[in-house]
Amino acid sequence: MKKAFIVIITILFTLTATLSFAANTDKDEAMILDTLIGRPAGLAATVIGTAVFVVGLPFSLLGGNTGETARSLVVNPARFTFGRAIGDFGPDMDRY
Repeated sequence: MKKAFIVIITILFTLTATLSFAANTDKDEAMILDTLIGRPAGLAATVIGTAVFVVGLPFSLLGGNTGETARSLVVNPARFTFGRAIGDFGPDMDRY
């Protein structure tokens, strides 16, 4: 009897936890993570990418791919950091 009671309670807790996570449609967690981790990481990537772009600029000028280099190292991280809503990790993230 005790074993069956423990199994039933465990199943009820599991179902309750699953339902509570499924009902959570708020973007609070995504906004917090984006504010604390995503934006600072994007800002660091923008600054570091700009420095790498400036150092590699003579080589990209010789290679003729300055626009592509600038887009990869500066523009895409800047768009990720400043060009989207906070907490927006939608399906169009591949453009960053």
